[in-house]
Amino acid sequence: METKRISMGIYHLDTRWCSHRDFDYVTRDLGIVNTVRISNEGVASVVYACNWAKECGGDVWLSVPTFFSKKETIEEYIESLVKYVDKLKKAEVWDYIAGFQWDEPLLKKGHTNDDFYAMTKAVSETFGKRIFPVFSLYEIVGKRGNLADPDFQWLLKKECSEYITDVAFDVYGYDFTNPSDERTLSEYKRLEGQFGVPFNSAEDIFEFLTEKMLELMMHPDKVRVWYFPDGYVCGKRTGPAGPLSEQDCINSLVGLKNLLLKQKNPGGLFTYTYKSWGDHDALDWQLDRDNPSCWNDYIKASQEVIAELSRVELK
Repeated sequence: METKRISMGIYHLDTRWCSHRDFDYVTRDLGIVNTVRISNEGVASVVYACNWAKECGGDVWLSVPTFFSKKETIEEYIESLVKYVDKLKKAEVWDYIAGFQWDEPLLKKGHTNDDFYAMTKAVSETFGKRIFPVFSLYEIVGKRGNLADPDFQWLLKKECSEYITDVAFDVYGYDFTNPSDERTLSEYKRLEGQFGVPFNSAEDIFEFLTEKMLELMMHPDKVRVWYFPDGYVCGKRTGPAGPLSEQDCINSLVGLKNLLLKQKNPGGLFTYTYKSWGDHDALDWQLDRDNPSCWNDYIKASQEVIAELSRVELK
């Protein structure tokens, strides 16, 4: 089932991490998502999400393991996915799977560009669904690791991106009010030194990174671009010192929505993130009805953004 609309989801909004009650509250009661990403570690959680998609006009991204040629053949990798997909077909929910999604694949020790190409080619040709990797900045503008390490990970090679249909990069903590304080200007200067181009706003940074990402795509005019707005309390890289606030996350959501609408092929937004960990309070708490400081303004802003995006007609 090909989706002809811009999508909006929340990373980790998965019944692997939350109850059915909480999943239903966000997807049905609040109505602030029309897509979800679900791990294939269980069948019941994916079927549950697909039933929501069927009833509410949404879709589901299937998060699957990364292929490692040192551990298995590509045939063995695909065989394991076929067995899983067959269960979804028997449950009559396969039509509501938008495609397959991987998170920062090349940062996983042992996964190479050749593995990435083989994996995405085989998955695309076997299942006929969309292919959606989310890359770190290392994978689109740099490299990672020790040069003496035989598993040293380079950035994505353009020739290995042939089967990508949807793509994103993840980076967080930029202030979309574009303040002129010392911390912000220092960050802009640091990036200028790294990339050799001037930056004067968060928008400049994201536009530059989008261009760099699309330069690595074999089909830059066809691939759908996604962004990952802030949706959790974390340390800020720009702007006044201190953790991200509700308003900061609203600014990130709206700012990246505006940038998304400038893209030739907008894919959608996946807010990061629903699941809290450590001292990072995420949307499982910020949206909780029992939270005395529930982010009601954020909920309203999210409802306005998804309403605006749903009015956009894709070619």
